[in-house]
Amino acid sequence: MGVSLEVDRRAFRLLPSEEVRWAGASRARARSERSLRLALLFLFVTANVAFLFSLVLVSLGEPGSAEPLSLAVLLTVLAGGLVAMNRFLSHRGEYVVTDRRVIVRRRGSVHAVDRGTVTFARIVWHPKIPNVGDLELVVAVPIGPLRRTQRLVFEAVEDPDVALAVCRGATVPSRPSDRYADLVERLSPDEVVEWGGHPQGLLLGWREVATALLGVVTLATSVLYGVHIVLLLMELETMGLSPFSAAWWLLVFAVGSSFALMATVGATLVWYGSVRARRQGRRTEYLVTSERVMIRRGHAELSVDRDRIVDVATTRAPLGKAHLHLVLESEGGRGLSASGAFALFAPAREPVPPVFYEIGPGDVETLRGLLLGRTLSEG
Repeated sequence: MGVSLEVDRRAFRLLPSEEVRWAGASRARARSERSLRLALLFLFVTANVAFLFSLVLVSLGEPGSAEPLSLAVLLTVLAGGLVAMNRFLSHRGEYVVTDRRVIVRRRGSVHAVDRGTVTFARIVWHPKIPNVGDLELVVAVPIGPLRRTQRLVFEAVEDPDVALAVCRGATVPSRPSDRYADLVERLSPDEVVEWGGHPQGLLLGWREVATALLGVVTLATSVLYGVHIVLLLMELETMGLSPFSAAWWLLVFAVGSSFALMATVGATLVWYGSVRARRQGRRTEYLVTSERVMIRRGHAELSVDRDRIVDVATTRAPLGKAHLHLVLESEGGRGLSASGAFALFAPAREPVPPVFYEIGPGDVETLRGLLLGRTLSEG
């Protein structure tokens, strides 16, 4: 039932009549910081290349060594600033779900939303700790000049699916949380599966294709750079630089590090936009139950109660497929921006928005009727 926590009613500004249904706190040092590690690695490698070029100029007695040295120092300071900022922003949070509200308390500040206004929720499981993840609660607001996103995030909490069940007012699952469990294992005892499927077709969006193309360009640039460097190193002796001298080795390490950095970035972009994107697409699951819609892609899971769905917008996808965008609403507001139904491009697939991507033509009308039938009958 979450991390054990003594709830300070005054600190959470609870009303006298509010009843605490769930309480938890961020698990220390359980945040996934892969993006931060990659950014730090890039900064340190770039700083190392700049420092090596500075040493080359110093060893050759050439002017201009201060500029690359200043760049190396600046990048190192920037990396240290990122580490400090991450530690500040990842302050341990405390969370409470009452019979009325969802409350987040972090660094002395308290933010709350009414449980009835939550439009959809998203769980992002920790890649290494099975029962820990981030629970994001999103509230739809009116479209127009005041369109914005309201969200509360329970960071690195134990059993986030339990917290979500409490927020939804559903039966709490009795089994342990597991990021590898099938979606059907996350259902309440009284939920019935009505439809299930996977995306079809290319399994790639325009962002993934653009990422892969950028990687190809970066790889091609690194190859051209490597060819020019090899030719330059072959001519260094004629230019007066002795092979295998200290300056020669420093130059080799400097240009080799820059080539390796460019090639690694290019290969990573190609892999991320093609191989990984298609693998994530094949592993994406869609599930429609008697109570909600669930979508899983990788470690992220989306949950939308069906009474929040007021319409389904359809846009064309390659190879005769279609994207189904769920138009959602909460009390006092209807949100279209999250599903991107009227955007020029479909929203990114990685954050798992409320969209069924690349649905076959035979399932489009079936899904529309299934998702809207309950709402229409109630209307």
